[in-house]
Formats: sequence, structure tokens, C-alpha cells
Amino acid sequence: MRMEEVQEAYEAIGDRARNAEGRLEDVYGELQTKIKTLRSTIRELQTLVQDVTVLKGEFSVESGRIEDDFTGKIKAFEGLSLHKGNIEECERRIEEGKNRAKTATERLEAARVRVEDWEKREEEWQKTMSSKLWIISERIVGANTTIQNGCVLVGYRL
Repeated sequence: MRMEEVQEAYEAIGDRARNAEGRLEDVYGELQTKIKTLRSTIRELQTLVQDVTVLKGEFSVESGRIEDDFTGKIKAFEGLSLHKGNIEECERRIEEGKNRAKTATERLEAARVRVEDWEKREEEWQKTMSSKLWIISERIVGANTTIQNGCVLVGYRL
């Protein structure tokens, strides 16, 4: 009779261990998905930074060229009032270029802040999940559990 009770208890512990292991695998899969999403977002932001850097360089070259053009035209013309419309158009183009660069910089900064916030939340979530997983494995599974590099390692006691 005692042997049957031990066998039933052993089977119950095995069932609990399998259930806990399945839940741990689900959580691990979710973590992997979130990490892939984060890496993708980082790659996209890096591409955006490169694009903004190129745009900034092109803007600097273009604005320098326009400025040189203006300077040459102003010096070349004796009667500025005759060319007032051209000057105003050039000034408008310069202002539009500045506004585009400012908008791109603001978007980049907002994206950087969002990524930093997301990384902080993700780190806190991972810490919380590691603790919860450790508690689950210790309490439910009754296993010898350690956390290494954010992963729960379970060693069963027999």
C-alpha cells in the first residue's frame, strides 16, 4: 500500500513538472518573440539614423550651395530691389530646408526616447518574469532551480 502511495505521489510530481515545463517553454517563446521585435526595431532605427545623417549631409551641401549662390547674386546685382522676388524665394527655400531638418531631428529624438522607454520596460519585465519563473519552479515543481543569463535552469530532485 505504501509503495502505491509513493508511486502516485511520484506520478503527480511528474505531471506537475511537465505542466510547469510547458508553461516555462511558452514564456520563453514569448520572450524570444519580444527580443526579435526589439532587434527589428533597433535595426529600423539604425536605418533611420543613417537616412537622417545622409539627409543632414545633403542639406548642408545644398544649403551651402544656395548660400554661396545668394552671396554671389547679391554681390553681382547693383539694384537689389529688382531681384527681391528671387531673394525671397531663396530665403523661403532655405527656411523650408531648415524646417525639414528640424522635423527629422525631432522624429529621431522621439523614436530614441520610445526605444529607451521600451528597453527599460522590457528589462523590468524580464526581471519580474525571471523571479516568477524561479518561484514557480521552486514551489510547483519542487526542483533545484537556478537562474543563469536570464534563463531558468531546472534540475529535478528524485
